[in-house]
Amino acid sequence: MDFRKQRHADMGTSLSINVLTLGDSLSSELVSTEPVLGYTQASESKREQFRRYLEKAGVLDSLTSVLVALYEETEKPNNALESSFLKQHLGVAGQESADTEALQQELRDMRQRCELLAEENKDLKNRLQRYEPAQEDGAAE
Repeated sequence: MDFRKQRHADMGTSLSINVLTLGDSLSSELVSTEPVLGYTQASESKREQFRRYLEKAGVLDSLTSVLVALYEETEKPNNALESSFLKQHLGVAGQESADTEALQQELRDMRQRCELLAEENKDLKNRLQRYEPAQEDGAAE
């Protein structure tokens, strides 16, 4: 049992390191237009700033948790990028999901209320039509 916990912890650390490496390579590709062999102090500084930005924004932690969840998934999706797997496991997507559900419920409630008001409006117009001609005849006399 302890071996499994240690293996899981090692795997999480390994994924964290890989994601950090991914962040480093992404930052160097996105920021630096110089050849790979010609790094300067400025490009290293930009690369480090981008890596710190990813860490501070929680991007690396989120990616790590998604990768760990995908690794632990018994039935892996055929295409994790196109499936809803990423949306379900990213922290922000969970918040949006709850907000979305609440907004969808509110929309259903408002549509139902709109239908009821439309029916009431139709009934009131019909009642008005019954009394309106009588009032016009009375006004003409």
